[in-house]
Amino acid sequence: MISPVDFIKNPLLWIDLMSRLRVNWSVAPNFAYRHAARKFIEAKNQSRYGQQEPIQNLDLSLIIYLQNAVEPIQLDTKELFEEAFGSYRLRKDWFVAGYGLAEYVVGATYVNEYKLSIFEPSTPGQPSVAVGTENCFPKVK
Repeated sequence: MISPVDFIKNPLLWIDLMSRLRVNWSVAPNFAYRHAARKFIEAKNQSRYGQQEPIQNLDLSLIIYLQNAVEPIQLDTKELFEEAFGSYRLRKDWFVAGYGLAEYVVGATYVNEYKLSIFEPSTPGQPSVAVGTENCFPKVK
């Protein structure tokens, strides 16, 4: 965890920690990806003359995915992040969109089939409907 103030001041700390701690998953809002990529590209351009990398020994190869969540996701942010960090062994399929709990509930409960529940209904005399995957339902003999 990085405090928001520390992140705003130095977004490259997040990238550096992911590299050094061999992180394989992280979540941040669209703003964070954009801010980190811009600051990295800016630092890299400024250090061209000194040939110094903004983050020494940067290796993002263990990142399985980075989740962009909390606020609207912009495709150009993903592209900017790839431009900044793609050559540091960032996987091509690193990007995952994250959704809030409300969206997850809607997605998790969307089914095109349902089964009547074999469990005692919460309201006596009213049948219950069970939703989920086939594996969620107990086998009835």
